[in-house]
Amino acid sequence: MEVLLETLLGRLQREGRAAAELELQLLLEDGSCRRELIRPAVPTRERRRLAELLALRLHRLVLNAGVEELALKARATPLPDGQSELFRANPRRDLAAGSAALASLRAQFGNAAVARAVLAAEHLPEAQFRWQPVTGLTPPRPRGASPSGQREAPPLVRRVLAQPVEVPAPRGGSGPQPAHYGPFLISNGWWRAAEPREGAGADRAYYFLRSPGGTLEWLYHDRLTRRWYRQGWIE
Repeated sequence: MEVLLETLLGRLQREGRAAAELELQLLLEDGSCRRELIRPAVPTRERRRLAELLALRLHRLVLNAGVEELALKARATPLPDGQSELFRANPRRDLAAGSAALASLRAQFGNAAVARAVLAAEHLPEAQFRWQPVTGLTPPRPRGASPSGQREAPPLVRRVLAQPVEVPAPRGGSGPQPAHYGPFLISNGWWRAAEPREGAGADRAYYFLRSPGGTLEWLYHDRLTRRWYRQGWIE
């Protein structure tokens, strides 16, 4: 591996280019070929950093057969001018170090391991976001001060479960306990179902309910199946 990396970096040096992505190809004894993509934080020719990322990925690999051959390729890009000064505009936050940390996580756990939520134009809460891979960091953009100069209260964060979890009906019979907010109704495609059943659209009544422990729970009553679900909670 060291020889392959040295050869690759020598070629990039002569071309005045940097590695934006490495492709490691492993030809196995059973005839199959395994390909692994490793992305550094920024295009680079830094041997030590690329060797670290390769080692992290190799350490996590589980192979069904021995390796007969290795090949290492690079998706190259021109080396940016002044690359060493790329992240000095905001000295209080070292974005280069943060991006390097993300690159290490991708190398160890896979390129989909680092992601951020982006909004999606869907009807149901659990479908209103998608996970998008994160390739780098950007400087934070703090909100401006309030007109009165007073510090604003921190925003509430809505935690959404990957899948709603069925829960017992709240105390009080057909509805939640008195300390609640709602109902907030969401209906989507239920009229297309000949009979009420799961997966045939949605007809939900959402509630925000303060639990005895103080947590603000986010529940809904599925009016098609007459069951209660926990969608998430509020922090």
